[in-house]
Amino acid sequence: MKKNFLRICVALLGITLVACLDDDKYALDPSGTENVIEFYDPSVPTSPSGAIYPVWTATTEVQSSFVLEQTISYSGPNSNNSDIDLTLAIDPTALEAYNQQMINDLHGGTYTLMPEAYYEFTETTITIPKGQKKVTTSIEFFPDQFDLSKSFVLPLRIASSSEGTLSAHFSVALLAVVVK
Repeated sequence: MKKNFLRICVALLGITLVACLDDDKYALDPSGTENVIEFYDPSVPTSPSGAIYPVWTATTEVQSSFVLEQTISYSGPNSNNSDIDLTLAIDPTALEAYNQQMINDLHGGTYTLMPEAYYEFTETTITIPKGQKKVTTSIEFFPDQFDLSKSFVLPLRIASSSEGTLSAHFSVALLAVVVK
């Protein structure tokens, strides 16, 4: 009798588990999502885990000019069917929010806003061409002018987009240039 009861329980459990396989509401379908526009960097951010915005660090030697290329991506499963016009801006409030989070919650290092004399950023509007998913913008830094006693960062934000959704976390890039 115990063997029959055990067999019935195992059979019912098997039927119950097989019934779950027919349920497709839990399957991830990437085609049902929207692409996001974000700063793309294949390296690991140097900001602490849980930081509101990523900090990407580039290293250079003391020189009169250093060009940093930053990629912006239209990330997701869907293709780009039209030109996407983007507006970029320096955002000191993003740096303030990051520093406040470091002081209050994460107890990480804080940064100082990079003075305008330390960089040249003139390309404030760029376009991700139709059919492509990435575009690159360049920022020129002047490392020989840096005050090496401070940690500077340039908070760059994707301020607007002609279409698509801006990433809440990766629409801001805190760009730190470290001089060796």
